[in-house]
Amino acid sequence: MSNVEAIKNLLSIAEIGSAVSVFLFGVYTVQLYLYYSNFPKDRWQLKALVAVVSVLELGHVISVLHYLYTISISWYDHPERLFVHTPIGISIETLLGGYIACIVQVFFTDRARRLTGAWRTAYFCNLLSLARFALTTAVVIYLITKTLSEFEKNWGWLVTVCLVVGAAVDIIVAGLLCSHLIWERKTSFERTTKLIDRIILMTLQTGLATSMLTLAVMILFETMTDSYVWVALYMCLARIFSNSLLATLNARTVFRRLADGVSLRLDAQTSPTRLKFAHGKASIPIGMSGSPTSQTSQSTSTTFDPPADDEYETRADQARACTESDQHPV
Repeated sequence: MSNVEAIKNLLSIAEIGSAVSVFLFGVYTVQLYLYYSNFPKDRWQLKALVAVVSVLELGHVISVLHYLYTISISWYDHPERLFVHTPIGISIETLLGGYIACIVQVFFTDRARRLTGAWRTAYFCNLLSLARFALTTAVVIYLITKTLSEFEKNWGWLVTVCLVVGAAVDIIVAGLLCSHLIWERKTSFERTTKLIDRIILMTLQTGLATSMLTLAVMILFETMTDSYVWVALYMCLARIFSNSLLATLNARTVFRRLADGVSLRLDAQTSPTRLKFAHGKASIPIGMSGSPTSQTSQSTSTTFDPPADDEYETRADQARACTESDQHPV
């Protein structure tokens, strides 16, 4: 491929990737507004994590636009620089993207550890995330100190290893969560399976989206390096991680409605007595009368706690609480 064709490919791909990346940043901004509006009582640590990711996201999208401006405007009269120097924007973008991926992966890994108790697997995934972070830092250092041709020739394998490690973490965490939730589904009653099915679907959407995109970037980088298609996908990779984080946090509203629906259906089938709501809890008295051994009316209550704003790891506990309610004698 001639230099002219390579420049045309790079410019067109960079423009497409930048446009999609900015669009996804807009989606992230909407999700960020919904998060702070719907969950004001979240723990300050979780709010701080979201704030840090948001600052990194802002820096990342600025770096993407700076990279596009550099190769299309600043170097317009000197296109040969594209094959000699690495624009500072792409280096900063790579570094910030590595930070975002590491933070989000540690978040999902910690959630899996709290939910499943598989702390050995969680620690292993955290080590892989830190290894990816170190590899990303090394990639940025070589991008700054070496020419682009030297980097692709001698250090391109670092990019491949970094992407493989990241995809491995996403697949392991998604598989761990799904296997645990499937086991919970088998041991639950029909009323709680819909809630668990939604959680499984959400886990697949967030975990596999990042891993599949990471693998796609790796494959295109190895097989179609000169076409620069991988550049467009790589510009959007960090945005997928951050949107997955906020999508998971905001989905608690949907899971709360489903869990409350399970609780209300349980009461409708077991007792005509009143519902009592207080402080975000649905207290459901279940009258038990007409017992063969007693003519007096007895009562018991089933209390369902909707997920707390700051306890993102308690989704399966909701299902178990509903299951225990099903087991009360009627």
